[in-house]
Amino acid sequence: MIVERTLKWLISILLIASMYAYAMFQGGFVSWFLFYSVVPLILYAFVIGFFPLKTIKVRRELHVERPVANERLKVTLIITKPAFPLFYLIVADQMSKKLQNSVSEARSKAIFFPLFKRNLTYSYEVGSLPRGEHQFYGVIIKTGDLFGFIQKQIEIAVEDSLVVYPKIESFDWKFMQMNTKVSHLYPDRMRQDLSEAAGVREYVPGDRLSWIDWKATAKRNQLVTKVFEQREVERTMLVFDDSRLSYQYRSPDLFEQVVSVAASLIAEMERKNISYLLPFVSEKNRNWLEALAKAEAAREVSFPEYVKTVIAQCSTKHLRLYLVSAHISKELAALLKQLARQHVQIHCFFIGAHDFDVRSMQSANVYVYMIPGWKGE
Repeated sequence: MIVERTLKWLISILLIASMYAYAMFQGGFVSWFLFYSVVPLILYAFVIGFFPLKTIKVRRELHVERPVANERLKVTLIITKPAFPLFYLIVADQMSKKLQNSVSEARSKAIFFPLFKRNLTYSYEVGSLPRGEHQFYGVIIKTGDLFGFIQKQIEIAVEDSLVVYPKIESFDWKFMQMNTKVSHLYPDRMRQDLSEAAGVREYVPGDRLSWIDWKATAKRNQLVTKVFEQREVERTMLVFDDSRLSYQYRSPDLFEQVVSVAASLIAEMERKNISYLLPFVSEKNRNWLEALAKAEAAREVSFPEYVKTVIAQCSTKHLRLYLVSAHISKELAALLKQLARQHVQIHCFFIGAHDFDVRSMQSANVYVYMIPGWKGE
């Protein structure tokens, strides 16, 4: 680098000397015109070599209040430079790799021809924000002379952090209260069912045939249907699948959908003032939304092993367990059946295609809700 810069200085000096010698020996208007035209540009190259780029100030503005996954983000760079004329100025914003993948390199770069202009502004847009914690590191500034003899570069530290939260969709609370054993769930069309029979009443047109109590009907000689009530559940726990093994060789979008469903379930429980336990939230930071924003599918143990660990740390009495996953293995299915035999009320929200035996889980009183497509991805 030093050798290259020294060589450029020598070439500049030789160019001035040769132009002067040519003007002296040749004489005439043309030779002196060339000399006086080139010399200022070469002298400018000398001056730009000593120009301190650290005098340039950069400020970044992020035009977003509460960033949510898949939304757009507008970023504005405000550059303030001294009055010294610069032929060109190249500005490149530096950010974390995951965020850089959402914006093309051409968009995060800009070239100005400011000359004496002191204030410069440039805006670009991040097309689709990825969920997670992201960093803006600094801004690279490049400039030089007109011939390219002298080129200077500096990275100005302009650090900003951005936490992008998972997208939350609304749930139908009637669906949340149901205990149907198998349901193909679509976010826009929630199904409702009931749980245990607490009594009977007269048949009303519109009641399902499955609700009819045939023994009571025979005794009373008229159609009667069962009256249902929800089981009394004192505690609700939510666990989502963040095991690395569950997403190997699968689309990363599956994990994003799992996080979105988990966030949507918790938000709905908060809206209904239902107390809940979240084993993935630390004691120091009880902000579950921030924990989900920073969540990654990096847990080394399998999801069934993680569920076992979580259950072992609490009592299973009067426990309702919500699980959100994109992969139900044989080990997980066996574990859920075992927990159901211990009177744990299990609701498993499953995203994507499946190859497990739903009916065997149904017979074990494990409630499975299939979500083939989720808007929060």
